[in-house]
Amino acid sequence: MNRKRDVLVILVILSQTLVSVVMSQMIQASDTIKIVKAWLPFWEVLILALALLSIASINNIYNNARESIKTSLINAHLRQVEILMIVLQSEKHEFSRHLQALQSLIYLNRSQEAKQYIDGIVEKYWNTNDIVFISHPVLSNLVNSKLSLAKSQGIEFTIASTCDFSQIKVEPWDLCSIVGNLLDNAMESALLDRVNPWVEVEFEYQNGDFILCVRNNGATINKDDKERVFEAGFTSRDSVGRGYGLYIVQNLVDRYGGAIEVFSDKQTSILVKLPGEEKCA
Repeated sequence: MNRKRDVLVILVILSQTLVSVVMSQMIQASDTIKIVKAWLPFWEVLILALALLSIASINNIYNNARESIKTSLINAHLRQVEILMIVLQSEKHEFSRHLQALQSLIYLNRSQEAKQYIDGIVEKYWNTNDIVFISHPVLSNLVNSKLSLAKSQGIEFTIASTCDFSQIKVEPWDLCSIVGNLLDNAMESALLDRVNPWVEVEFEYQNGDFILCVRNNGATINKDDKERVFEAGFTSRDSVGRGYGLYIVQNLVDRYGGAIEVFSDKQTSILVKLPGEEKCA
């Protein structure tokens, strides 16, 4: 169906060109200006109608493209939520299993073994204690799913939030795309440090702006590449990404009137500012 719509737009634009050519040929072939004047209103109306149809068609394509992007971002967010739910279900299963084991030890009056069992659990398990709560529920789900992914890859992942991000005037799917792409890039770069890969993300509010800062070690960005990292399709030699993450981030940040900066020396930091109206508690 989209292909038919695109073909229609192309035909309309080609029709405009064809009408213009035919009109030009008629003017050149006409012996008198009267004939030209007689047909001119008809051609003007036809060209105007085709132009309006082209504008409407292009606008329709633009709106559909925006909806398609929005849908893909929502789907990406749902995948992140699904990952988090799998982690939580796994923790729930572990919790139930340990409770059953402890219940059996207590019923058998084996209190010392129950105590040792509890000590072992506290030392080794309960990843749910590491779940970070952020005031923005969608953002919280995303960040915690990235936290679980980072741990599975051996990345030290630190989160600091001193701001009520529920007040931010950014659509949830756009906010998830901004944060998700930055974290994906940061984790990918951090993994290039095989000794101690780490990623830090910080949420705060300063001077009317919501601030998101993502830092990581691993690969740094040289001066020449720093000017190109926001280009569509650009990727550094060491990156295995497709080169569209930061391009998407910048476009979304620009859409909301924000700003983005890249700092890279011994570590890489990406700072995103998004305008806010209400001060965080």
